[in-house]
Amino acid sequence: MNPLDHIQLIPSCDLCGADIARHGARVVAGQQVLLGVPIPLSVVVCRRCRFIFQPERFSDVLLTALYENDTSFAYGEAEDQLPIIRSYLAERQEVISKAMLANGIAAGAAVLDVGGGRGECCQHLVQRHRVVIADTTKFPPIDPKIEKVLGLFSADLDEGTFDVVVMNHVLEHAFSPTSLLASAHNSLKDRGILIVEVPFELYTPLVARHLGDWRHVAYFCRATLRQFLKKSGFAVVRTVLEEGCYSVRRLPVIRAVASKMSTPAPRRPLRNSPLTLAVDMLAPTVLAYLFKRVVER
Repeated sequence: MNPLDHIQLIPSCDLCGADIARHGARVVAGQQVLLGVPIPLSVVVCRRCRFIFQPERFSDVLLTALYENDTSFAYGEAEDQLPIIRSYLAERQEVISKAMLANGIAAGAAVLDVGGGRGECCQHLVQRHRVVIADTTKFPPIDPKIEKVLGLFSADLDEGTFDVVVMNHVLEHAFSPTSLLASAHNSLKDRGILIVEVPFELYTPLVARHLGDWRHVAYFCRATLRQFLKKSGFAVVRTVLEEGCYSVRRLPVIRAVASKMSTPAPRRPLRNSPLTLAVDMLAPTVLAYLFKRVVER
């Protein structure tokens, strides 16, 4: 397969709808090798709403080929790294459990983990809840109590079925976060909650000025994530920028909890000032400095 035949340019910003040819500013241009072929890729910022994303969109056929050999949470790691991975997995499970508890999710709730692989991040919930994994991989669930459907939002998932939808490190892979969040909204019951975590990577295109992981095509700050959630009909309960983890790495992450509203709030114009990006850019550095001071004491 020639990847160049399966890439098209996104004409407009997925957040505010602005014409990218007119309102987009390219901040990074470079090449990445995909399926053995050097591919020119870039990152742009929308000057209207400050959403940062890759405008080169991959077809479903190309995405299937690229993700074909991807494994799940702890697979493919060295044996000596597994204790770290298990510790980080427990940390992410605790984040999910606390969000459910804080928002009154009772025993017997239906939980959908979108892009959940084999279900590691929600395995701890199976004793008290129904857990369904929606994923594009064909790996069987890690626990026989976990149900699995193929595809991120399968036709097998009925409207208004779930009390909780979890998206752990999924939105940054989406060329259209709007579409993915709309599907999550559709899958939730009224007053159901969405639990989201994405890596905070604005420094990669804006400071380091280079392409990041080819899998990551959307770059969020707290303001743009909140606006995507509101645009999709959610009431934002909480958004925080804090230290998190992925595989064996510590990294800054944005965590959000949002609730499905029966009557969507009126939308406001989607505009952010450069200050919103600057504040989030500085926050991880300040947090790391304060954490170091506390440890040294």
